Amino acid sequence: MPKIEDTQMVYNENAYIKSKDEINQKASALTLSFEPQDIKYIIIKHDSEITEFINVLRSAKGKFSYNEVDRLTTRIITTEQILSDF
Repeated sequence: MPKIEDTQMVYNENAYIKSKDEINQKASALTLSFEPQDIKYIIIKHDSEITEFINVLRSAKGKFSYNEVDRLTTRIITTEQILSDF
C-alpha cells in the first residue's frame, strides 16, 4: 500500500481540472480493502432508499453470497431513523 504522505489529498478545482488524469491515477492506488463482516453500519439518507440499496447488493454478481447480503441488510440504518431516535 502506498504511503499517504506521498500523495497530495486535497486539490482546488483548477488544479484538479489541469491534472485530472494524473490525480485520478494516484488516487486509484489508494484503495481500502474490507470484507462484509467488517461492516457495522450502512447509513442511508432516506427510508425509501433501503429497498433499492438491497437490490444493488443482491445484483452485485459474485461479490456477495446470499448470507452476506442477508447479514448486510441487518446493518442498514437511515439518517431519518437516527434523527428521530436521538
